[in-house]
This record gives sequence, C-alpha cells and structure tokens, in this order.
Amino acid sequence: MAGDADFESTLQLVMRQIYTSCDVDNTNRAPISQLIEFIKPHMLGDLSALDHLKYLLEFNNEDGYISSEVFYSVMTQWAKKVANSDHEDFNDISPNNLDTIDEKHLPYTQSTPRASFGQKLLSSECLLNISGASANLSVIQSKDTNTVGKTTFEDQINRLEYQLNKCTNELEMVKLQLAASEEHNENLQADLERCKTRLMSEQQVNEHLQKNKAYCEELKDEICQSKKEIESLRTKLQQCEKDRNYMSTYVKDLEQEIGKLENRCKQYVENEQRVKSELCDIRAELDNNEQKMIELNKANEGLKAELNMNKTKIIDLTSENNELLDYRTHNLEKTSARRFSSSTAYAPRFSDSFRDIGSEEELSFGYQTNVSLLSPCMSLQAELSQVNFPIDEATREYIESLKSENRALKTKFEELTKETDHLYKEISKLEENIEQLEKAVKKSELDRDELEKRYKNTNGNSENALVAEIQNKLAKLQDEYAELQRKYASKELEVEEHNKKFNFEVAYKNAQKELNEKCQMLANLQKETNDYKSTICKLTTDNRSLETAMEELNKKLKKAEDVSYLNKNIEDVASQVQTHIDRKNEVMGELAKQTETLRDSIKVLEDKLRDKDNEVENLEKILKSQENIKNIMWRDNSDLRKQIEVLTVEKQKLTEEVHDLTICSETINNEVTSFHESTQMLCDKIANLTDENKKLEDRVMEI
Repeated sequence: MAGDADFESTLQLVMRQIYTSCDVDNTNRAPISQLIEFIKPHMLGDLSALDHLKYLLEFNNEDGYISSEVFYSVMTQWAKKVANSDHEDFNDISPNNLDTIDEKHLPYTQSTPRASFGQKLLSSECLLNISGASANLSVIQSKDTNTVGKTTFEDQINRLEYQLNKCTNELEMVKLQLAASEEHNENLQADLERCKTRLMSEQQVNEHLQKNKAYCEELKDEICQSKKEIESLRTKLQQCEKDRNYMSTYVKDLEQEIGKLENRCKQYVENEQRVKSELCDIRAELDNNEQKMIELNKANEGLKAELNMNKTKIIDLTSENNELLDYRTHNLEKTSARRFSSSTAYAPRFSDSFRDIGSEEELSFGYQTNVSLLSPCMSLQAELSQVNFPIDEATREYIESLKSENRALKTKFEELTKETDHLYKEISKLEENIEQLEKAVKKSELDRDELEKRYKNTNGNSENALVAEIQNKLAKLQDEYAELQRKYASKELEVEEHNKKFNFEVAYKNAQKELNEKCQMLANLQKETNDYKSTICKLTTDNRSLETAMEELNKKLKKAEDVSYLNKNIEDVASQVQTHIDRKNEVMGELAKQTETLRDSIKVLEDKLRDKDNEVENLEKILKSQENIKNIMWRDNSDLRKQIEVLTVEKQKLTEEVHDLTICSETINNEVTSFHESTQMLCDKIANLTDENKKLEDRVMEI
C-alpha cells in the first residue's frame, strides 16, 4: 500500500510538471499534441501505449485542448495499465530492426517554451518509465521502511536481475543503434557531399538555364519586333493596295473624263462641220438671193420704166381726153346757148365731127370762157358732173379702160414695193444670222482651245503629283527596308556571339548524363529556333521579293494609266496579286502559330526551370533536415526521366512541325516562282499596252 502511495505521489508530481510545462499561459487548458510530444521521447519503446494515451486524451476533446483534472485522471488510469502490462514489447527491439525506427519522431527543437522544467524532466530517465522505474522506487522505499521476508528479497533479486539483463540488452541495443547511426551519419555525409556537388552542378545548370532564358527572352523580343515589322509591312502593303485602288479609280475617272471630253470634242467637231455646212448653204442662198435681188432690181427698173412709160401715156391720154372733153364741152355749151337763146326751131345735134367745122372759132371762144370760169382745183369728174351732156359709149369705155389700167398699175406698184420691202427685211435677217453664226463659231473655237489647255494642264499636273508622291513613298519604303536589313544583320551577329558565349554542352558531358541530355535538348531547341529564324528570314526575303515585284508592277501600272481598256487586265492582275497576298498572309499566320507554339514550349521550359529551382531549394532543405535523401533522389531521377520522355515527345512534334514548315516553304517558293513568271507575262502585256497607248496618244495628238 505504501508503494502504491509513493507511486501515485511520484506520478502526480510528474503529471503536474508535465502539465505545467505545457500550460504556458496558466489557463488550465493545455494542447494534447504538445503533451504527447513532451511524453514521446520517453516512450519510444512502447509507441502503442503512447497511441492509446493519445486516443484517451483526444476522446471527447474535439478542440485539441484538455484540462488538468481530466489529464490527471486519464494519466493515472493509463499509468496503472502500463504498469500492469507485460514488458515483452520492450524486448522485441534488436539491432536488426533498428532501421524500422522512424527518425521523424525524434524532436529537433524544444517543444515547450519552459526549457528549465522540460530539461529537468528529460534528465531524469525514470520519471516517465512507469513500467520499470516506478517499481524500482517502490521496492527501494519498501526496503527502508519495511522488513520483508526472504521471498520478497528473492523476488526483488530476480526482478533486479531481469532489469539488469534488460539494461544490458538495452545497452547493446544502444551500442548497435549508435554504430548504425554512425554508419548512417557517414552515409548522410557522403550524400551531403554528393548533394553539394550536385547542388553546384545544378547551380551552374541554373545559371546556364537563366542565360538561355535571357536568350529566349531576347529571341521573344526579336520575334515580337519581327512581328511588329511584319505588321507594319502589312499595313504599308495595304496602304499601297489602297493607293493602287485609288490610282485605278482615279485613272478610271480620268478615262471617263477623257471619254467625255472626246465626245464633247466630237460633238464640237460635228457642230462645227454642221455650222460650216450651214454657212455654205447660207452663202449659197445669199448668192442666190443676191442674184434674185439683181434680177428683181432689173425687173423693178424695167417695171419702173414701164410705169414711167405708162405714166407718160396716161398723161398724154389725159391731156388728149381733156382736150377732147374741152372741145366737146365747148360745143355742148354752144348748142345749149343756141337752144335757150334763139326762138327758132330746135337745131339738130351734130351727128358726126364734120358738121360744126365752120363754127370752130365760136367753139374755141366758148372753151376759153368756160375754162376761165372753171376752177383749177376741180377734178375732171366734178367738171363732168357739172356738165350734163351725153357722152358717147366709145369714149366712156375708153375712159373706164384707162382707169382700170391705172388701177392695175397701182396695185402692181404696191405689190412690187411690198416685195422689195420683204426682200430687204429677209436680207437683213440673213445678215444678222450670219453674224450670229460667225460669233458662235468663234466661241466654239475658243472653248475648244480652252478645254484642250485645261485637259493638258490637269493631266500633266495630276500625273506629275501622283508620280512625285509614289516616288516619295517608294524612297521611304526603300529606306525602311535598308534599316530592317541592318537590324537583322546586327541581330544575327548578336545571336552568333550568344551561341559562342553560352555553349556549355562540352563542359558538362562528364558531370551527369541527365544534365547533358537537358543541355542537348536546349541545344536542339536553339538549333530549331535558329532554323525557325532562318525560315522567317527566308520568308522575309520572299516577302521583300514579293514587295519588289509589287513595286515593279506598280511602276509598270503607272506607265499605263492613260489607257482606257487596260482596267480589265489591271483588275485581273490585282485579283491574282490579292490571292498571292492572301496565301502569304496564310503562311504568315502559320508562322505566327508556330511562333506561339515556340513561345508555349519556351514557357514550358521556364516552368521546368522554375520547378528545377524549387527542386534545388527542396534539396537544400533536405540537406538541412537530413531526411529521406535517397527517396527524393530516386524521385528526382524518375521525374527527370519523365521530363526527358516528355521533351523527346516535344522534340518529335517540333521536328514534324519543322518538316511541315519546310514543305510549306517549298510550296511558297513554287508559288513565288509561278508568280514571278506571271509577273513577267504581265510585264510583256503591259509593254504591248504601252505601245498601243503611245499609238493612241499619237492619234489623239493628230486629232
């Protein structure tokens, strides 16, 4: 009973010290993991009991903390179970199964902040060895206090012998463990040196990879610059195409204007010919009219002469009639005077002209008196109306015939005057029309001269301006191409210098096979990048040749701008060039895709380098911790093998892509040759068209 009391008292002291050392903040809540770690170094021989203790402590404690009361109760029960259990598990440890001890369970640092309490507990080997040390304490104390019999001493002796054998076995086990640990330490040192050498080689490889990474970044920058240059060339090409389209549209407009002007010139020529024909007709009509006027003037003069003759005749006739009338009136007066004055019988009338011959003096006297009585203003009809005497029918008919002739002559005279006036008016109108036609002809000639001058000036100025602009653009493009060639030459020299500087393949052949394979892979990748670069250079040269061909075509198209029927051929050529440009764009797209694949492969290599850096850091950590180096080396080797396999697969893919690129480049070269032949054919056609254009210009100049 006393031994049990001492056991319990010592156990309580130990448990209190353990709990107080783990309960740093004195909150009566200690972490279970920290308590287990504190007890673990003293229970390495009976880990199953320690696991059972952990299970008991974690039971109904989900937060990972435990109070002192629960810890003390659980610990006392566990200690009693351990004390009553068999010790065969401790005897199972032998030098053969030393490797089964896991070195991870050994603590590397102090588990508690209270170093004094922990060191005191760990310095006393019998504090937690409850199965053996607690029994020894109880036996020693029972020896001092109580006197037991011989049986108890024998039991104690047997127990001590058992403990002594156990201690010797443990000592041998410790010696063997120490020897094994020394051998393990030597192996670890050898592994450490090997890892140091490997770390040095890895550092060198890392430096080499960093240099390669920098070189890859430079290549990326060059590829980006080349892409930018290609894009700028594309934009320039598009601008040239736009200019070409603009020029073609401008040429079409000029041709349309030329056609319009030619039509207008034709119309002016036709109008001029028509006006000339009209002038000829008008001149002929004028000549005819002049002849008619001459004839009419002659006829008019004849009519005037006839009229004068008729007037003289009328005057003569009127004078004769007047004389006859005077004579007869005188006779009538005489007879009337005789009738009314004489009272003789009625005298008979004169039957004829011979009856009153004897009385002529009387008649003349009567005529004179009668004429003196008549007024000079009185007409013949008035006189005849005053005189009421019978007139002969012959004289009356003769008088009427004279009157009718007089009227007819007057009407003819009026008609002739009207005709002459009408002819004079027509002549004046014809003269006015002739003047207007002459003015219109002069204006048409002036307009035609002005149009020809404007056409020549506009065509000359526009052609000179366009030629100057296109020459400036061509000069700029040539300067840019020269700069690009210089840049590419400098970049190629830099690449050669980098290849000479960073060729570390020979230095690491004898170091490690894996690193050699990686270096070879990197060299292959560099070669492939150089091949890609050479293909890009070839494509750029092809692009330049195509652009030179395009420039030559543009120059030759400029020579044939004034030809009207050249538009169809130019459109066909433009469609062919557009198809070739589309093919070139497709090839450039494929190259862009391949550059993207190269970027992806470079990114994969960068990721691999990062992984290698991480592996080097892990190796450093492993060298510090000295744990599981061999397993990690085997894993690294397996990972490296896998990476090598992946790299071989990628290499095969890249070779296939390079093969496809070579096929594509051959097809492009064939297309370029065919395009060059087609351009030569087009040049011949354009030369023929220029000759025809010159002929047309000569015809136009002759017109």
